[in-house]
Amino acid sequence: MAIQFDYTRAFIKGAFERKHLTALGGALKTVQKDLQRERKAGQLGFADLPGDRAMLREVQSLAKSYRGRFDHVVVLGIGGSALGFIALKDALLHPLHNQIAAPEGCTEFYVLDNIDPEPIAALLNWIDPRRTLVNVVTKSGSTAETVGQFLIFYELFARKLGSRRKANEHFVITTDPENGPLRKLVQKEGFASLPVPRNVGGRFSVLSPVGLFPAALAGIRVDRLLDGAGQALEAGLDGSPVASPSLVGAALHYLHYEQGRRIAVMMPYSNALFRTADWFRQLWAESLGKADGLGGERVNVGPTPLAALGATDQHSQVQLYVEGPDDKIFTFLRVDKPRHDLRYPKSAWDDAAFTYFRGHTMFELLDAEAEATCFALAEVGRPCVTISLPRIDEESLGRLFMHLQLQTAAAGLLFGVNAFDQPGVEAGKRYAFGLMGRPGYEKEAAKVGRRTSRPFVLPG
Repeated sequence: MAIQFDYTRAFIKGAFERKHLTALGGALKTVQKDLQRERKAGQLGFADLPGDRAMLREVQSLAKSYRGRFDHVVVLGIGGSALGFIALKDALLHPLHNQIAAPEGCTEFYVLDNIDPEPIAALLNWIDPRRTLVNVVTKSGSTAETVGQFLIFYELFARKLGSRRKANEHFVITTDPENGPLRKLVQKEGFASLPVPRNVGGRFSVLSPVGLFPAALAGIRVDRLLDGAGQALEAGLDGSPVASPSLVGAALHYLHYEQGRRIAVMMPYSNALFRTADWFRQLWAESLGKADGLGGERVNVGPTPLAALGATDQHSQVQLYVEGPDDKIFTFLRVDKPRHDLRYPKSAWDDAAFTYFRGHTMFELLDAEAEATCFALAEVGRPCVTISLPRIDEESLGRLFMHLQLQTAAAGLLFGVNAFDQPGVEAGKRYAFGLMGRPGYEKEAAKVGRRTSRPFVLPG
């Protein structure tokens, strides 16, 4: 079954109606043609991944060669090099996977997507290098956070295993196929390696070896992920643009942004999908938040993405959403059929606060909460889109990831910005290199300098 997209509550009587979307029909046709042209020219790399069977075979073959040999798999990456697999892992593995892995003879998975030394030190003290595989993921091969992590893990493994040769067998490096420091190291040291396609950026890489290799190690059916993505690609780029969920979704976000709704809230009613919303935050923010337009003009645009969890954040955020400023558009993620459910028992007490649960399940309450919250928002003129997955499985996740990536690429064209670069992020990286003393970045270090003013300290 396909994913269902409900846009009916994205319209606001008297303020935002279907005629506003219809008026954008000509622009959507242009966007669709531009995306098709970019894909044909090899400039829409993420759209090539579902059909790349050679890449799929390479990922599956390497994963098969390692599966069952290790108690721990550690992924070193940050941003798009980590968020995609985290989303897949949390959606498709058992919620307590690592806790039950050892007793059941399974592999534990850890993703170190930050450089806070405390959790990293804790993990280093927990794992056994003899039974651990490390997947180092950075397309550039020079990402400071990831390279630094790699150096620490490699030193430990070489020392514990007795030689660099033995340590090398415990590392798989996913990086640019030709360039970068890690690619040179792969060629020199003989590390096992997978390529990140040249035309696929980090935040669009979940369906490349970046996300697929650790997913395959975890037993996730990566072929079905790609199958689902291929189906969403066809639905998004072929046929009428006003029937494309991805193009219509981009148009709704763009039009509401123009009306002042500049915050995009994604609210899954499923713990398993919360990290998918987290993945979307980077995709949306880094792709659309730009200072300059495609023509070089200063535009300073970009919707701000937020992630919320239903029903948890009904008790922390929805008061603001309903009665606060009308500056948000909401996307609800819901599931038609849960993998597990709990039936409420007959109450031992007669109070109506207890008795109405009888005959219902916990999922029914969760789903009712999703419907009720969406309705309450729409009732006061807050636009909502609902995306319904038939179930949480590989095919549905593949469809959802591709839909959101296409929606982002289309939104970039509507906003008139390059959805595939990140100059604001690159500036910060250069300054960090300078402050850490990396050769060639002396000017950046001098420009930033160390903190020279005395910080204010609260008394006591």
